[in-house]
Amino acid sequence: MLSENGVKATFFVTGEFCDAHADAVRKMSSAGHSVQNGSDKNIHAAGMNVNDLISDTNEAAKKIKTLTGKAPEFYRTSYGDYDDMALTTLEGMGYRVML
Repeated sequence: MLSENGVKATFFVTGEFCDAHADAVRKMSSAGHSVQNGSDKNIHAAGMNVNDLISDTNEAAKKIKTLTGKAPEFYRTSYGDYDDMALTTLEGMGYRVML
C-alpha cells in the first residue's frame, strides 16, 4: 500500500525482529523506507542500567546496519518507557530520540 501511494515510512525495529525477519527488514530498506532503532530486546529503558542500555542499543544498531547498510540515527523507546537517564544516554550516543 505504501509503495502504491508513493509513501515512505520510518520503521522502528528491534534486533529480535531483525533476527526473525531479516528479509522483511532488507525489503523495507530497499524500498526506500527508513529502518531505525527500537532496541534489541524490546526493553523498558526507564530505570535500566546505563551499560545495559548502551549494549542493547548497540546490538540492535549492528543488526540494522548489517541488513540495511545504514546505521540508525533515531531511537524509539519501547512502550514509550523512558527516564532522564535513558534520554541522556541515548542522546549522548548520537541518537535523536522519538517518543
